[in-house]
Amino acid sequence: MHSVVSTFLDRLAERFTAILAGVVSSRVESLRAEAQAEQISYRCQARWRSRPARQCVVWLATEVASHAFGGTARGELRHPTQATHDLGVAAVWL
Repeated sequence: MHSVVSTFLDRLAERFTAILAGVVSSRVESLRAEAQAEQISYRCQARWRSRPARQCVVWLATEVASHAFGGTARGELRHPTQATHDLGVAAVWL
C-alpha cells in the first residue's frame, strides 16, 4: 500500500512541476514580448520626433460618400489626433 501512495505522490509531483514550469515559461515569454514591443514603440516614436511638422491638404469624405463605401462618418473628425494618426499610417504605406 505504501508503494502505491508513494508512486501516486511522485507522479503528482512530476505533473505539478511540469505545470508550474509551463506557467513560468509562459510568463517569461510574455515579458520578452513586452520588452520587444517597447523597443519597437520607442523606435517608431523616435523616427517621427526627428521630422518637423508641416502643413498638408486633407480631404474628408462627406457623409453621403462615407455611407456609399460602408462608413459611418459624418464628414468630420470626432478626435482631432485621429488625423495625424491616419496621415502617419498612410505615409508608411505610400
